[in-house]
Order: sequence, then structure tokens, then C-alpha cells
Amino acid sequence: GPSDREADHRHPEPAQCGLTFTADIEQARMDGKLMARKAGSKAARIASVNGLTDDPWAPVSIEKPRSYTLGDSGAFTYRTLRELTMSGKWTPAPLANADEDEAGQTMLLVAEAFARGNSKTGGFRSRVVPMSKTVARRMLTTTATDQSSYLMDDISRVDKALRNSVALLAANGLRDEVTKDHYARAITARAQLDEHADAMFFPVLCDILEADGDASRLARRARFMWDLSDLARAIFSEQCSAIPCKAVMRPRAEARAAAALDKGLRDALTSSGLADHLLVGTDANAAVRNHSQEETYENAG
Repeated sequence: GPSDREADHRHPEPAQCGLTFTADIEQARMDGKLMARKAGSKAARIASVNGLTDDPWAPVSIEKPRSYTLGDSGAFTYRTLRELTMSGKWTPAPLANADEDEAGQTMLLVAEAFARGNSKTGGFRSRVVPMSKTVARRMLTTTATDQSSYLMDDISRVDKALRNSVALLAANGLRDEVTKDHYARAITARAQLDEHADAMFFPVLCDILEADGDASRLARRARFMWDLSDLARAIFSEQCSAIPCKAVMRPRAEARAAAALDKGLRDALTSSGLADHLLVGTDANAAVRNHSQEETYENAG
């Protein structure tokens, strides 16, 4: 029959399973072999908990209990961080709340995770956002929720103006012939604009949260939209030559598209309620420039 040691290994006591397993591996190595056995199972061996492992660093969804997972092609963009910290849809990670001895100090918002998808990983992602004392105190409040939402809307309006102008150019300047394929020509330009928005979002938001009073905050938003609009114009100018358009129609198409962009950006300021705050947040030539843009659009036909 088997030796006492072999018998113990085949039928270990429950409390000794870990130690016995280690001994088996060591014995296999001594014999020059390392063996493993596996078998399928019809029943789940691990309960599905949607990632709710009491991780003190993980935010949890309020609508459907689950911890946040960064997709394999994901990144901690301004959209993602705003969603996790200021949308009101996620419970902040327990350790994201400042202790009493940390209150009133300059802080860092640190977001780190392994991006992963279906049986694959997209690598380590990390982003650090500096926050002043005032911003750290207001970051998880309704003020931050509201102001960040306004900024998201401002970005969307500028993005829409850029998209429409590029699509118009791709349609040879013919407004009634713009199709879905023409809008697709704006993907590269919109991605460039979003990169700029990503770099600007948190510095601008922090500036807004530090401001006292609605007038001061509106002026900072107006300055942001003005700067982003200038970037949209620069991107449009760079992308113009790369957008397919019939040669015989290109001069008029470019003129119409540029005029449409200026009008779209002006309408974006108006619809955001920032037009009246533009001079407060920009240079003294803003009104003259707006008037010039109106004339350009009218003359383009």
C-alpha cells in the first residue's frame, strides 16, 4: 500500500490543504517533474460580484452596483474623470475623501488602472490632476457638478460647429447635399479639438471653481470658449487641404465652410449664454471681430 506520506498527500485534512499542496510541488521538483491537473466545471467556482470587492480605491456605480472598469482602449480623459468624480452617477472611492487632517491642503487627483477588455489588457493608464485648496474643497460638490457640465456643453457646441463646417466643405459647399459620409470627414479634426479640450478642461474648471460669484465664472467660461473657438479655426485651416472637394468648386466651398464655422462658433457663444460676458473674458477687439465674422458669412452666399 502507499506510504504514510503519500496517503497524507492524497487525503489531506482541510486545514492542511495549503501546506500539503506546497509540499506536493516541492516533492515534484525534487523528482525533476512539475505536474498539474485541471478539469472543467459546470458550476461557477467564483461568484459574480461585478467587481465589488470592497476595493477602497474603486468608485462604484449608483444606478447599477458595479465597480468601474477601464476598457482596453480606454484612458482617463476629461470625460471619464468628470463622469467618475462630478456626474453624481458614481459613489466616490472611500479613500478619495479627504481626512480631517488633509482638509484645506493642496491635493492631487490621481487616477490609475489597468485598461482591460474581453480576455485582454490595454496596458497601465495613469493621470494626475493638481488641485488647489479651494478646488479640493469644492471638487465633490454640486458646484463642481454644475460647472463641469456647463464646460462639457460648451465643448460640444464648438465641436458641432467644427464638424458642420468640415462636412460642408466635403459636400463641395452645397448645404443641401451634406450626408453622413461628409460628417465622417470631420473625425480627424474633431479628435484634434478634443485633445485640446482634454488639456484645457481641468485647468479651466479649477479656475472657475476658485472664482467668486456667477459673473466671474461666466467670464472664465467665455474665455475658454473663445480660446477653444480659435483652436477650432486653426484646426479647420490645417485640415482644409486634406478634405476631398471638387477642384472647380473648392474656392467657394472653402469660403462657405469657413463662414459657416465662424457663424457656428458665434451661435455657440450665444446659445451658451456667454455672448454678453465675452468682453469681460477676452480682448477689447472681440466685438469688432464678431461683426467682421457676420459680414464674412453674409458675403459667402
